[in-house]
Amino acid sequence: MPRLGNARTISELEFIIGGPGPGSDAAVWTAHGAQCTRDIHRYTGAVYSYYFEIVRVLFAAPRQREWEAIIVKELWRFHQAKGESRLTKSLKLIRGRATDLQAWSRINRDRAIAKPRSNDEP
Repeated sequence: MPRLGNARTISELEFIIGGPGPGSDAAVWTAHGAQCTRDIHRYTGAVYSYYFEIVRVLFAAPRQREWEAIIVKELWRFHQAKGESRLTKSLKLIRGRATDLQAWSRINRDRAIAKPRSNDEP
């Protein structure tokens, strides 16, 4: 079973939950029964800038195990730097069991691939 915080697991979870497009100010949506919220923090200075995005995913369906996870995306840019920007992503399970999150992910991966994008499911 893959580790919960690896890049593949994070990317898969991001794909499943979708979310508002770039530039959107929307901060709350529902994806496959999970409630998602997004907070963004930015700073731009003379020497560097950073962007933090925190996405909370809460799954609390009746008669199923509840879990809550946080995805943190961190992007640093250094002006005048010769190299690329620094981007990191991490996933932290706040509540529940990793196996429950992975089971939900497995079930909804195929659903997310099979149907057109819709972030406002019933």
